[in-house]
Amino acid sequence: SVDYNPRKQVLACGTRGGRMVQWRSSTLSGVPKSESNWQVLPVVSVGECAVDKLTWGPGEGLIHARTERSSVILSEAQLNTAVQAPLMAVQSSPMEIIVYHTERQVHLTVTANYRVKGLGVGP
Repeated sequence: SVDYNPRKQVLACGTRGGRMVQWRSSTLSGVPKSESNWQVLPVVSVGECAVDKLTWGPGEGLIHARTERSSVILSEAQLNTAVQAPLMAVQSSPMEIIVYHTERQVHLTVTANYRVKGLGVGP
């Protein structure tokens, strides 16, 4: 299955192996003219069966993937960063943050029980 989101300029394709691959157009306007106009996005695992239908949702951050065994709605997560010397925080997934102390060169991984929507750090 293939679906294109013109607002995001993202082409999504479902594979027989249960994955969704995506490419974002890097042209500012008009139609991409070559392979170099497309940026590969991370591959998403949807399930173990072939993805037979992809449909972009009403919002820009939603896409529906259907297989013969399941139906999955994927939501795009905005990842965050925050810096205030000597601390730096980087959100590595919707529920995980890595806090790094630049002077001591140590880090701590924090896993939340909820979706993180913002970050702030301080000494």
